[in-house]
This record gives sequence, C-alpha cells and structure tokens, in this order.
Amino acid sequence: MCASDFWARDDVPFERLPTLQELLICCDEKLLVRAIMEDCLQAEAAAAVPKRRKAMKRRLARALAAMRALPVERPSRSSVLLPRERFALHADSGLIERRVVASLALLDDAEEARRAIAPPAEGAARASGRAHCAFAEERRYALAPWEESLAYRVWLGGPWFLRERYEALASAFWEMTFFGFEHDRVLARQSRRKAELELDADASDGKRGGDGGGAGDGEGARAGAFVPVGATVRADRAVRARAFGLELPDRFDEERREALVCRVSALNDAAAGEFWERFLALASRGRAA
Repeated sequence: MCASDFWARDDVPFERLPTLQELLICCDEKLLVRAIMEDCLQAEAAAAVPKRRKAMKRRLARALAAMRALPVERPSRSSVLLPRERFALHADSGLIERRVVASLALLDDAEEARRAIAPPAEGAARASGRAHCAFAEERRYALAPWEESLAYRVWLGGPWFLRERYEALASAFWEMTFFGFEHDRVLARQSRRKAELELDADASDGKRGGDGGGAGDGEGARAGAFVPVGATVRADRAVRARAFGLELPDRFDEERREALVCRVSALNDAAAGEFWERFLALASRGRAA
C-alpha cells in the first residue's frame, strides 16, 4: 500500500484498499489544507486577511488531527469513495469550472449502475423512448458519523494526478465537516438534522413558503431601481424594468447561455458514466473477494 505505484495498479483487491482515515494520516497535511483552502474555502480565503487565513488553517489542522486520532469502526466491506469530475457553469462570466470530488458508492449500487451503462436492446430502447436508464442517485455522507465515514474504502486509481487526488480528499473532508469542525458539535448537529428530516415529511404539507414581505423589501426595490444621473430614457426604462423583474431577455446572450448549459450537462453525464465504469471495475473485485 505504501508503494509509489499503488494507484497505477489494476489488480488491488477491494479488501486491501486504504480507508479514508489511513489516507488522511499518511497524506501531506500542508498540501491537503492548501487544497481545502483553494477548492472549498476559495471565496472566503481570498477575502480574508493574513491573520484570518492563519486561523482558518489552524482550525482545519485541528479537525484533521481529530479525524486521524478518532477510534473508527472496522474498514467498510461495502462502501467506497472514488474521485468524480464535476462541471459547473458560471452564468455571469460564461466560464465552465471543473472540479474533482469524492463520491460515495456502495457495492449494492453495482447492478443499477450496470443497467444504466449497458445499452438496451433496440426494441426496448424504442419502447421506452430513451437510450439508457438513469444512474444511481449520489449517496451523501454529511449525516454519517465521522467514525463511519473514516472507515470507507478509498480508490484513487485512474487518470488522476497528485493535485486531483488531494482535491478528492479535500472534498471528502469538506463533506464530513458540513455541520462543523469539532467532533462533538458535529454529532449534536447531525442528530438535530436527522430529527428535522424525520419531522419534515409530516410538517411539509402545513408549511408555507416565505411571504417575501420583509421590512427592507421596499428599500431594496428602490435601490435596485436607482437610475444614474444623465441616463437616457431607454436606460431609465431598462433599469426600472430590471428592478421589477421585467427586463427583456437578450436572445444573443440567452442562446449562448443555453448552449453552455447543454454542454455542461453533457460533460456531467459523461463524467457520471466514467465514474460508474470505474466503480463497476472495482465492484467486480469486491464481489470476487
């Protein structure tokens, strides 16, 4: 497991895969904290003064130390984290952002993934009106206790270079710390959230959305409708229309945005297919074991 070419091997048995805790113990802490700061805390870290950035790094280091020292369950026999590409469109700039995250899959997902990837018979495809089945839903682990998440197996093999492997570990850390960076506080918040989710099903019918009538709404609308001095009649009309949500769409820009949305969707579909193909190759070794 310590060999430098471990991730280049295709014949590693499932039971020999390292756990998330093992990788957090042996990885370079400075590089991992750097990946978390750059990928998960990008906006906040960029705006922070040096003193604040040092405090953020110290807090991340304390959380990592707690994860490394935590007594965990036995290594999982069915759960595995794998890197997965994600693409997102920034509407304002039109830029497509690519990230590598750690997604959780279970060996029980293998059959559903196999059906989604395998091309159906021609007659069945015509009858259903679609070319393939949907992929299995992504499994979140923000509500899982740290003791459970740290016992997940991890497979970082594939076309990933060093920076991307650290991105995947940073993503797993970020998912685990969704409710905070202190173990005791996370447990309390996870328990509260689980209770809220159990009550949501019963209470959802009686709840109503926010009425949007906050005390500052009028002032906000006026601020949004501010017309610069010297504006033309056309600019005045455009500003006021924008304030009331009545701005005319720009077809030129709208078509460009729609094309980018379709492209991002295709990239994410392809990335999902590649993710499940890598998982199926791994799952076959796990079943064989």
